[in-house]
Amino acid sequence: MHPSVPVSTAAFARRFRLLMGYHNFTLRDIASATNNAVSTVGAWKNGRVPTETQTLKRLAGVFQVSVEYLLEGCDSNWPGRPARLADDAAGRILEDLDILQWALKSESSRRASEPTVKERERCGRVKA
Repeated sequence: MHPSVPVSTAAFARRFRLLMGYHNFTLRDIASATNNAVSTVGAWKNGRVPTETQTLKRLAGVFQVSVEYLLEGCDSNWPGRPARLADDAAGRILEDLDILQWALKSESSRRASEPTVKERERCGRVKA
């Protein structure tokens, strides 16, 4: 395993999602660029940290960040960068977005199960 310091899987997932969104990459895009299965990339998105050094280097290259940033959220080559603060704020935003996506999917699903106006008209429930 590459990292000598334990890596927070939640923080890794947060950075991974943030970078995916920033670059507008899909799981398939990353899978193709890193020569991995889409399911593997999905596991990374959910916090499973790649263990092979080459994979981490390729992944960092795809996102145009250092391996250090990818794993730890900081970059010793750019010490003034407030990456940890940005990660915390980004994490809160991503959590809010996840909640909103869930709510929208729930609402969409609920609406999809309701009869449309045309269906209600056919059944005589709504006058045309």
